[in-house]
Amino acid sequence: MTFMSDKQKGLVEAIGELWEHCEHRFCVRHMYANFKKKFKNDIIRNKVWQAARSSKVEDFVEVMEQIRRIDERAWHWLTEKPATQWSRSHFRTYPKCDMLLNNLCEGFNGDRTIIAARSMPIYTMLEMIRVKIINRRASKRLECETWFSEIGPRIVEIMEVNARGSGDFDVCWGGDSSYEIFKHRQPITTVDLTSMTCSCRRWDLIGIPCMHAISAIYSIYEDPVKYVDGGYAKTTQRRIWKDVIHGIKNERYWTKTNQPPLLPPKQVKQIRRPKKLRIKPASEIPADARKFTRGHRKYTCTKCKKQGHSFRTCEKRANLAVKIRKKHNLFYQKKKKKDKHNLRINWNICYLKNLGEGSCS
Repeated sequence: MTFMSDKQKGLVEAIGELWEHCEHRFCVRHMYANFKKKFKNDIIRNKVWQAARSSKVEDFVEVMEQIRRIDERAWHWLTEKPATQWSRSHFRTYPKCDMLLNNLCEGFNGDRTIIAARSMPIYTMLEMIRVKIINRRASKRLECETWFSEIGPRIVEIMEVNARGSGDFDVCWGGDSSYEIFKHRQPITTVDLTSMTCSCRRWDLIGIPCMHAISAIYSIYEDPVKYVDGGYAKTTQRRIWKDVIHGIKNERYWTKTNQPPLLPPKQVKQIRRPKKLRIKPASEIPADARKFTRGHRKYTCTKCKKQGHSFRTCEKRANLAVKIRKKHNLFYQKKKKKDKHNLRINWNICYLKNLGEGSCS
């Protein structure tokens, strides 16, 4: 059994105490999020992920030495974390799992059904999750029957990719089931078909023959599917999903007991609307989704089509505004003179009417 967590408080001690002989891994993405707070270097970032993905101890040691030469403080920070918890080079080969991220859990939490269930009362939430699991198990049972091979379609795709790369190697039979793999006349790895192992450890970690193993299998004209771990077989998957979660009747038909009913806890109304989505840290937010400040934006003026300023601060617009303002002032000056001239004429007409008629309206 293998556990993977994001190193929350108490989990390390609890798993070590209850499951002493089980493997406990940490999500590398969460580990790197803590690492990034102290060491913001793109070169070191790539090296950290390279060390985590290394399947051989020698490759891991070499990458860690490169990190030490770049930044010794970062190297000390990483060496304090046991490599058995975050690097494939130190993972056990029995679980047949090389996962570095807890995406299975995150994918389940990000499902639409689970997101909708979070805002429901506890009973409704559990019922929605139960129905989701029932549907998932039923769909997995039906999916196994549609497989055209003895292994799943995803495993077939991985095998095809490895088979395409297996042609770059030369195979030397060493006796029994031992083979040595060469590339450009240089020894690369050794493969043992009986124990289903390869010195690159990729076959050992996941149970799917790597490129080196497929080269050795093709040299004896056998089918690589026979050397896939039994956990990926159709018969095994059928046994995994065969159990059925039976439905339950409405609570009106439940057996009555003399125990007092369970009452919900007192609910205190919080300020503001309750949040449904969790606040994501900066490491989970994609770079193109961040809102940049004005100082980091690249403006393009819509007036002069030049970068570095906007329409509001454009000199061409400012010059145009000055011209418009002068023209506007000149127009009102002419209009003011014309209105004053018309007013004099009206007063003269009124005066003449007053003399001739005795009144002026």
